[in-house]
This record gives sequence, C-alpha cells and structure tokens, in this order.
Amino acid sequence: MDRGLRALVFLNENGLTTLAALARHLGAPRATTYRIINTLAAAGYCTRIPHSRFYQATAACRRLSQGVNEAEILTSVGIAVVEALGEEVKWPVTLTAPQGSHMLVRFTTDRTTPLALSRFNPGFEADMLRTTTGLLYLALERPEVSRRLIAEILSGPSRDRFDLGEGALDARLEACRRDGYLILAPSARSEASVGVPIVLKERPIGGLVMRYVRSALPRAVVVETYLPRLRAAAAEILRLYQLAAERAGEP
Repeated sequence: MDRGLRALVFLNENGLTTLAALARHLGAPRATTYRIINTLAAAGYCTRIPHSRFYQATAACRRLSQGVNEAEILTSVGIAVVEALGEEVKWPVTLTAPQGSHMLVRFTTDRTTPLALSRFNPGFEADMLRTTTGLLYLALERPEVSRRLIAEILSGPSRDRFDLGEGALDARLEACRRDGYLILAPSARSEASVGVPIVLKERPIGGLVMRYVRSALPRAVVVETYLPRLRAAAAEILRLYQLAAERAGEP
C-alpha cells in the first residue's frame, strides 16, 4: 500500500511518467512497479497513453487530491476522440497542451497512420512560436501571459530559428484570433499542419492539429473538408472535459 500511494503521488506530481522512472522513484523492481501501476489503472486512477511508454494520473484522482491538472483531464477524455478522428481522416492527428513556453504532445495517432512523414511521441515539446496550436494559444491567452511567453521564447537559445520579420508575429496572432484556426505550410517542408484551439471559458487549454502533405491537399480542401472535423472533435473534447471536471467537483 505504501508503494501504491507513493506511486500515485509521483504520477500526480510528474504528469507523463514512464515505468522506468516510477520504478527508480519507488526503488522497486520493474515487475513490482508494473503490478502496482496496473492495480492503479484497474481502479481508474491512472492510464497508459496508447502507443507510448507513458502513464498518467486520471481525473478520478481529483477525489483524492488536487494533483491532476487540466492537461491530464484533457488527455484522458481526448484520447478516444483523437483516435476516432484519426481513423476518419487518415492523416496524423495530435492533441497538445501548454507547458511553460512549449506545446506538449499529449497524444498522437502518428504510430497508427502510414501517412505521417515525421513521427512524434507523447511527451515531445515544441516552442509555441513553431506550432499551429502554440500560436493559437498565444493568440487567445491573456495578453500579459502571451507577452511574457513570447519574450521568454525570443530571449532563449532557440531565438535565431524565428525569422518573423517586422510585425509578422502580431499579424499572425491577429489572424488566429480572427479565424479561430491556423494553417502552417512552410515552403521548405512537404508537410503542413492545420490546428484549432480547445477553449474553456475564453481561455485556451490545448489544441488539436492535423498534419498533411501539402501537395496532396489544397488549402481550400483543408478548410472545407478537414477543418470542420477538427472543430467538431475539439468541441467534443471540451464537452467531455467539462463533464469529467464536474464529476470530479471542479468549479
């Protein structure tokens, strides 16, 4: 029981966690740790992210503590929706959530579709200024938070990668606010992406993005055919999130 409680605390505090990291924390053999985490999963307190080596706490932990944050709830309710959308559109679909000045991949169908030119795993981080959902997050977040995050990114070691030009960033963020979505199609890459935000009470808590081959899908087809599906999936994730938060006693 002591190890089980310590495992639950570790999952709460660390978000996405591997079996190896948990075993090191507990000082227990991997076989023992595997039995512990399976027991927690059977009781509904943790889950494994499909097609990855990561585990996370679930919304059920809200009944025990405040350890599970909104990203964990978002992932728990979003996995099935993202999997269904990936089956429908065939292109890789990813659920992301903010973490500091990065967007963190919470779940992705990259491993289950042959159409992904590049493959990412849950736990992958990208600077907000380099991703569709990151730029949408910066556009919709409170101005003081957005300015602080942008300043942090541009003062960091990766600042040279952002060739934005005078006023280009402000124009892109304004377009995100106006359109409610963003398409990034760098001319130097064959893969493009279209993203939509997941917004709770006028505050962005995550996003959905679909990557595709630029030469295979004209922009008009992306907007007319795939964007509505992304928006519908984001709305369904938000609905499930609100239900889960309500059951857990969240305001």
